[in-house]
Amino acid sequence: MSRIRTPAEIAAAVELACRLEAEAPKPGNVYPGRPFRNMSHQDFLVSGVAIGPVLATAGDRPLGQTILAAVEATRRMTAANTNLGIILLMAPLAKAVLASATSLRADVRRVLAATTVADAEQSYTAIRLAGAGGLGSSGTQDLSGSPTVNLLEAMRLAADRDAIASEYATGFAITFSETLPSLRQARRDGLEWRDAVVESYLALLATRPDTLIARKLGN
Repeated sequence: MSRIRTPAEIAAAVELACRLEAEAPKPGNVYPGRPFRNMSHQDFLVSGVAIGPVLATAGDRPLGQTILAAVEATRRMTAANTNLGIILLMAPLAKAVLASATSLRADVRRVLAATTVADAEQSYTAIRLAGAGGLGSSGTQDLSGSPTVNLLEAMRLAADRDAIASEYATGFAITFSETLPSLRQARRDGLEWRDAVVESYLALLATRPDTLIARKLGN
């Protein structure tokens, strides 16, 4: 698989990834014919279309601005919090993908290491705008207040209770060391994309809880 090189390719990859994720019947998640009370499969599809163009220009602005702009674009399409986690995970990838180095993971680490307090502030605003529920409260750098550390440091403080924060703290260890190899193996084994996504999700679920579902319904 060749590396994505242009903003148009980023937008297409983002929209395709969102579509594949939404259509895969992953346990506890929305998929066709299995809505949540306040969101449907179609909400996820339109959300993917909304954020594609925003993430395609991630290289032109600070990370926090991209995260906030993507959430704002989603809110114009749906009132539901369909893709905050997707945005938080994809924004650093989109920003890193046009870097000149040959290792995408190394580029992602550089993007995260360069984050600022302003990035954290804009990300906090995005999280509140998305209406994310069940995040709880923290005695340090709580989402209800204003951060005093950069975005990477803020994520490190939450890494023990949130899988997305853990990805920031570890340079996307789950993505690059577990999910991507699992997905590639599933495809080599002949699984269609939908089944390959489910296979990869179950491989992760066998070793750790889905922190989003745990927040909604308990472990």
